[in-house]
Amino acid sequence: MIDLIGRTEPLVDAFRRPITYLRISVTDRCNLRCVYCMPEAGLAWIPKPAILSYEEIAEIVHAAATVGVSSIRLTGGEPLIRRNLERLVTMLHAIPGIDDIALSTNGLLLADQAAGLRAAGLDRVNVSLDTLDPDRFTAIARRPGLDRVLAGIDAAIAADLGPVKINCVLMRGTNDDELEAFAALTRQRAVHVRFIEVMPCTRTSRCRRRHGYRPTRCLNAWAASVRSHRSSICTATALPACSRTPERPARSA
Repeated sequence: MIDLIGRTEPLVDAFRRPITYLRISVTDRCNLRCVYCMPEAGLAWIPKPAILSYEEIAEIVHAAATVGVSSIRLTGGEPLIRRNLERLVTMLHAIPGIDDIALSTNGLLLADQAAGLRAAGLDRVNVSLDTLDPDRFTAIARRPGLDRVLAGIDAAIAADLGPVKINCVLMRGTNDDELEAFAALTRQRAVHVRFIEVMPCTRTSRCRRRHGYRPTRCLNAWAASVRSHRSSICTATALPACSRTPERPARSA
């Protein structure tokens, strides 16, 4: 734990590299139940009184900005579930030293909020999307909504929340036949697609054993299937799938 109150020297890691990036989970709740993320019945949610208010979050960010933090990412759970998120974005945007505010979302509620969030000061979004097939979407997320996610992506593009990045958790035998479709998506929409490995977290270990994909295998499969899309923007990373699991939201003391 780092005590930001009263600190004057810049934040650095163990290798003396400056720390300029802060992730803030505004809620642990989510409106999807992705198979690699959480049980279908959900989790034991943190009581609302135990989660930091927007004012408390802004105070922490202000302290972080004084010691070198300049980039904020709002996450969940699903952050757009929390009411009046635009108000928090407005507060963070007004803090001196904060020059980049991003949002990670599953996109279900993005279409209705993209323009307002942009006006409040949000700079860009990452959208989690594992398939372009409606039935497969329902099977993976245990909820329907592919059309709403695509509408949210289009709304983000229209609101200039770019670059809009799509994070796709690649799962062997589940969606690895859609590599070319995702590459083609980058030609149809102004998006970046990133294929993410299912990492061995406690809740995802069984899923990883069944569906795990090594980054090199992903790259080889992608290269073989999309040679005709040489201008597509596509990267493969080893970011953990559990980055989509509910992070523990900021809690009050």
